[in-house]
Amino acid sequence: MQKKVDCLSFLILLVGILFISGCATQNAGGANAPAASQPAQGTGKAQGISFSPPAELPIAYVGTPFTYSFSATGGTAPYRFTTKLDRVKYSGSVRVFIEGLSVDSAGQLTLTAKAGNEGEYVLNVCVNDNVCKDVTFFIMSDTVKTKGSGKVTSSLMWDPHASVYVRGKGDTAKDIIEGRESLISLSEISTVNLNANLPPKDSNPGSPYSMGSSGGGTIRLEMTATSMNILQSVTGDLPCGTPKKDGTVNGLNMDSFQAVGQTNLGLNIVNDGTADKVVDISMTGRSGISADSKNYDSAGTNVHVFLGSTSFTFMAQSMGKDVVAAGNEITDSKVVRVVVKPGSHVLNIGYVQPEFEGGLRLTGAGCPVHLGIRSEVTVTVADAILSDGKLPTDEITTQTSGSKTFSSIHKIE
Repeated sequence: MQKKVDCLSFLILLVGILFISGCATQNAGGANAPAASQPAQGTGKAQGISFSPPAELPIAYVGTPFTYSFSATGGTAPYRFTTKLDRVKYSGSVRVFIEGLSVDSAGQLTLTAKAGNEGEYVLNVCVNDNVCKDVTFFIMSDTVKTKGSGKVTSSLMWDPHASVYVRGKGDTAKDIIEGRESLISLSEISTVNLNANLPPKDSNPGSPYSMGSSGGGTIRLEMTATSMNILQSVTGDLPCGTPKKDGTVNGLNMDSFQAVGQTNLGLNIVNDGTADKVVDISMTGRSGISADSKNYDSAGTNVHVFLGSTSFTFMAQSMGKDVVAAGNEITDSKVVRVVVKPGSHVLNIGYVQPEFEGGLRLTGAGCPVHLGIRSEVTVTVADAILSDGKLPTDEITTQTSGSKTFSSIHKIE
């Protein structure tokens, strides 16, 4: 019995010695034990690999094929390169994808940049997923020529189209300008004039039942534009006709005039630096009816201006909502703070549309007719003073898809 106890005690002692020995071996390294292998960001060395790309790559230009070869030494070849791309934004950076940009496993970077790719980027390049470094990468173009903060310039664009008519006794005089369905630069056309004139005409000269002659009519529509302002004005006149044989009616005999014009408004805004710019865009609209207007049936003009999440719309008219008496005007204005991405951007920002009618009268009362109406939109762009603490609400960007380039403004989330 005693021998069994002694054997059991010996076995327990042996197991304890082995356990303690194992623990001592496991703790022998302590804080000095080799750490697990980790990617070395910015050091350029890990597992014997040396990787020292330049802090800034050569400039890539829109439309020009660009290549660059990364290389490494040491360690075990072949090397495998991988990349991640961030765009430097006004408020930090964001992971992005540029169509056509690639870095193959051998470290060859290739890209043919498109309009809308301009800007400053941070390219994170890794070798074998262990050695990683950030390099700055600029894409520039004919309009983006400045590294970092540049300047913002702007000008209005438009697509003016309108029609004017004068009608009476089966005759119509008209003048029309067709819309182009695309915004054009003011350098192509800055002034548009339309005129329609209908001479007086006797409906039944010499007859005892004659309604006398019409007074004829004239109408003129003018559109002018500058880099900051687009103005439309319309004037129309219908004089009184001659009376009937009995002298009881001095009428216009169904003469009438009408003008319908719609000018689509655009804004060409250019940021010539590689950094985002924050600007304040001020928009003001005015519409009014001239003080000497009289005896007209109706007059109205729509002004609709929008930019991203900010807009205003109003109608100056002689009857109904937003009534404006002759000699008065209505106005509205807004300011929107936006981020302008590098490059050139063309935005549709609204329209101006004057419409009115005169004449359509059968009695002598209400002639002669005279009507004048005007509408204008002014847009200005200035660098934002960010010390006021107001954050931008929208961002303006341009993208190229296939052969089509389009600009847009979208709300910042």
